[in-house]
Amino acid sequence: MRKRVTALIIALATLGGPAWGGDFCSYRNTNQLAWDGDLAVSLRRFLGEQRVDFFYPGKLREQVADGLGGPPDDIEMIGENLRFASACRAHSCPEKAAIVFACPGVIKAAGILHYELGSPGIPILTIYMRDLASEPTSAFVAWRERLEQSLNIRIRMEWHMPGQ
Repeated sequence: MRKRVTALIIALATLGGPAWGGDFCSYRNTNQLAWDGDLAVSLRRFLGEQRVDFFYPGKLREQVADGLGGPPDDIEMIGENLRFASACRAHSCPEKAAIVFACPGVIKAAGILHYELGSPGIPILTIYMRDLASEPTSAFVAWRERLEQSLNIRIRMEWHMPGQ
């Protein structure tokens, strides 16, 4: 019986194709990633149930997913096994989100560009990482620099551990 259950699980896992099990590395742009149902699961694993007031009062993981759901950027390779995915929020492009993930689909960092409540002119890039690994850190610093140059603004960066 145990062998049958194992065989059934393996058979079901192969039916969905490469993205079924959270394989985000086959995607070229953030829209493809945002439509993968496993992204929400991965964001929940990484960010938990933390609530923030960035785009709106609510769960951080949902706001990161919302930020990844607008007009897409191409997903960039930032290391042998790491990818950087970013996009702006649909119908609110000044607000943005990005994640760094290891293949096939383990989130290593998440960032959200938002504006201080009550002072919409102050952009803040809040990044959540378990450790300050060099490749994810460098990717977010480079992203901030590109945004500052293209939007002609100064962005304040904040670093946090997931769950804080």
